[in-house]
Amino acid sequence: MVNDGSGHQAGDLVLRQVASAIQSSLRNTDIASRYGGDEFAIVLPDTDARAGRLVAQRICTKVVASLGAAVVPDSSTKVTVSGGLAELPLAAASASEAQLFVAADQALYVAKARGGNCVAEAHRRPL
Repeated sequence: MVNDGSGHQAGDLVLRQVASAIQSSLRNTDIASRYGGDEFAIVLPDTDARAGRLVAQRICTKVVASLGAAVVPDSSTKVTVSGGLAELPLAAASASEAQLFVAADQALYVAKARGGNCVAEAHRRPL
């Protein structure tokens, strides 16, 4: 949406600032990666869903606080975060990475369907 309204340079700047907000919200052991387009995947080792929600809330707050109209020339453009959270419990340690990403992706679509600017948790844990 930023690319369409303000150009690819503005979109790239927004992505860099979102990535910076994400990275500054994580521990050294956490892994953040651009997953595609405007999506990021974040892996939080040894973190349960409750702590994952806290990290997600911190990321949402930092993104909204760090991205204002000064970044995007069209001041009507609002940058927000929608997230999907999936927990891999110790009992399901044999679950594949693909199953975990599918669960998180499904939760992401739930967050987007709720209007965005929120994080939804996967109801089914990957097996």
